[in-house]
Amino acid sequence: MIGGIATGGVFKQPHMLKDAPNVGEERFPISEPTVEKITDAMYGVVNETGGTGGQLRLAGIEFSGKSGTAQVIGYDTRARVGKQKQFEDNAWFVGYAPRRDPEIVVSVLVQESGKHGGEAAGPVVRDVIKAYYDKKNKKTQGQVTAENKSDVPARGPAVAAAIAPRAALKPEASAVGTEPQR
Repeated sequence: MIGGIATGGVFKQPHMLKDAPNVGEERFPISEPTVEKITDAMYGVVNETGGTGGQLRLAGIEFSGKSGTAQVIGYDTRARVGKQKQFEDNAWFVGYAPRRDPEIVVSVLVQESGKHGGEAAGPVVRDVIKAYYDKKNKKTQGQVTAENKSDVPARGPAVAAAIAPRAALKPEASAVGTEPQR
């Protein structure tokens, strides 16, 4: 949804491939002042002092976003049943770049984190967007990817060691429906 707003009313079906064929699209007219207000506010969340995503700023990337926290149960009910992990708040963050006409839009929900969206889900969104731009700009910095795999000599354990540092997601910041890998 936010990608559609940031493009001025072009809503595309969510997809995982950059150049996915036959992506559904709906157009809905949104006034330019409305688009400006929303995109300016979301840019401010990440790039202005006091924004809930201020710690997520990316140098050289117009990264915009919005944090959110969703209660699993009401606070009164939680007080009656006690503070249990399965009733901790969910953390949300949606982010995109660039500021207008985004190339990438990412939404993350971290279930029952007990943290705010900018704190738990925001770093995952930031890392995905950073990885997108690093790949787009060919900043592999010694990382082993499908594109540069042939440049790395096969030496058994050394190759595995070279791959390990490129993981952008931390186990404790798992995405919806996944469990941390151990």
